[in-house]
Amino acid sequence: MYKIYVINEGDTLESIANKFSTSIDVLERINDIKDIIPGEEIIVPNNKEIPFLIYKVNKGDTLFDIARRNNVNYRDLVLINGIKDGEYIYPNQEILIPKPDVGVYTVEDPETLAQVANKIGTTMQNIIDQNASIYLLPNQLILYKKEKYL
Repeated sequence: MYKIYVINEGDTLESIANKFSTSIDVLERINDIKDIIPGEEIIVPNNKEIPFLIYKVNKGDTLFDIARRNNVNYRDLVLINGIKDGEYIYPNQEILIPKPDVGVYTVEDPETLAQVANKIGTTMQNIIDQNASIYLLPNQLILYKKEKYL
């Protein structure tokens, strides 16, 4: 879940946060720091398996714009973040965005796991590996690793 990172010359909290798909706030909280020094060790989240990037909302952002810029379906972004359609977002609010190699599929009723896998061009095992719980209920989000050959 966490690992030790040795700060390199030229590193900033922002560059480290981007490198480990986290936020500056998270790094500051888990390390109780504001400044970093090359050679110093800090704790960073081991987010290699986490399928989302954390985006901090800027003034003037809309969910539509964030979705478009990140090539994500607006409806999926709303569902992933538990935001009601049309609800406002605020500067400094953190939004989860699927990583570029992660696909999101919304279950339709009725569908089997085999049908979902076939529709999105992946394997049932890939879907099982990427999701903690699969109920195949309408509007459930299914995450899957995008296949390189797709």
